[in-house]
Amino acid sequence: MAFETQIDRLVEKLSDLTRADKVVWQETAAENSFLTSVGQSIVVVGRVNSDPSAPCFIRILDATGKTIEEAYVPNLSASDRDTTMKDLARLRTLLEMARRNAMKSEKVVSDLLSSLEAIK
Repeated sequence: MAFETQIDRLVEKLSDLTRADKVVWQETAAENSFLTSVGQSIVVVGRVNSDPSAPCFIRILDATGKTIEEAYVPNLSASDRDTTMKDLARLRTLLEMARRNAMKSEKVVSDLLSSLEAIK
C-alpha cells in the first residue's frame, strides 16, 4: 500500500530540509526513533524495533503529544513489493538522516579523524 499523498510529500520535504541542515532532529527515549518539532507539530520517525529490517514508521503528533497521523511501511509482500520498496527506501533514508543529525555523526567522525591524524 502506497503512502497517502500528503505523507509522501511530508517525507520528501523533511528529507530535503534535513539534507540542507534546516531541520534539527533529536533522540527520543525509544531506541531507533527520532523527532523534530515543526510549527505546532512534532514528527517522529523510527523503526518498530532494533532490527534493521523492521518496519519503519512516521508519526505526526500535536503540541500535546497526541498522535494525529501515522504511517508504517511494513515488511514486503509480493502484491505490493514495488510501491512498498520505494516507500520503505524513502522512509529509511529519512530515518538514517534523522539519526545522523540527532547523533551529530558528521562532527563525531570529523573529530575522530582529526584525533587520529594527530597521532604520530
